[in-house]
Amino acid sequence: MVSEIGMSEQELEKVVPVLDPSKKSRSKPFYIINLDSPFLIFFNAIPATLSLATVLVNLHFIAFGFSKADYPLQYLLWVSEFFFLLEILLNFLTTYKDPESFEIIISIRKIAINYITKGNFVLHTITVIPFDLIIRPEFEDNND
Repeated sequence: MVSEIGMSEQELEKVVPVLDPSKKSRSKPFYIINLDSPFLIFFNAIPATLSLATVLVNLHFIAFGFSKADYPLQYLLWVSEFFFLLEILLNFLTTYKDPESFEIIISIRKIAINYITKGNFVLHTITVIPFDLIIRPEFEDNND
């Protein structure tokens, strides 16, 4: 049967969720962050800003080499990597919209599976690897 707005009952069921009193709506756990949260928007600006500083510091190291006087710049790189690690952890706790049903997913298991399989988990993990600690530059000692 076609309704007044020109949709069949099957189409209406897809668009308008059927309210069933026997089903309890799950509330969002306190540790799950909404995708459009002001905190998340502000937090995502920090790694973006730090990535620009990281590029400039790495260009400095490429142009002039690394010396003991550059330790403050090295701390900036470590802070940047720490924020990228925090970003990975927050991505495991951030809701997303299911592309098929447009439902906001709050299940931590589904969020994790989505982030690992369809998100940027591999890319984020590679960016957090501290290559500067793995491949340490050797200091030249001029006391010879």
